[in-house]
Amino acid sequence: MLVALTDGLAFRGVGASTLKTYMWAFDNLSATSNGTTSSAHPKYIPGTQTSVNYYIQPNNMLSSKGKLYLYKHEYGATSIETFFDIDIPDISYMHSLSVTPKYAIVFLNNCHFSEKCVMGSMEKGEGGR
Repeated sequence: MLVALTDGLAFRGVGASTLKTYMWAFDNLSATSNGTTSSAHPKYIPGTQTSVNYYIQPNNMLSSKGKLYLYKHEYGATSIETFFDIDIPDISYMHSLSVTPKYAIVFLNNCHFSEKCVMGSMEKGEGGR
């Protein structure tokens, strides 16, 4: 099975020999349908097959505050291990992170989006213009 990476935590699984598709999510993560976003670019801990990624969960739909979680995914595992979390005052644009053997480096860009505005643009077919 191959997994197509997205900015969400529910992934599209693709059968390598049949090309059949289905939705796939981590067994121990129930945040796949509540607006939680993640990086489409997880990073491997150097010299291992363990990837590190993050997800951001808003406090609620009316708040710009939220929580950032860092997690590890062991190669072949169907669950994740959250190893760090922090409250953040503003949910910002974040596309990737960096990983060293000892550290995860997270850059919270000072760029914010209005979900209503983005969704309204998508509905009108403006494609983010």
